[in-house]
Amino acid sequence: MPSIYRQFDAQGNLLYIGMAQSLAERMRGHEGQSPWFKLVTRIDVEHFDDLTLAKRAEAAAIASEAPLFN
Repeated sequence: MPSIYRQFDAQGNLLYIGMAQSLAERMRGHEGQSPWFKLVTRIDVEHFDDLTLAKRAEAAAIASEAPLFN
């Protein structure tokens, strides 16, 4: 199931918005490749039934919410 996730730091700053089919696999990727991942203290997840809708929601969220590392 595709998901949109928002990653926040301890102060509530939005660090990153992403989309994944496998959230656990994507988090492992961020952990190994994203220097800012160590700042993440909270992840909010929104699930979608359709990949196209998830991609559109991700793009809209990035444009309107301006995460620090996208």
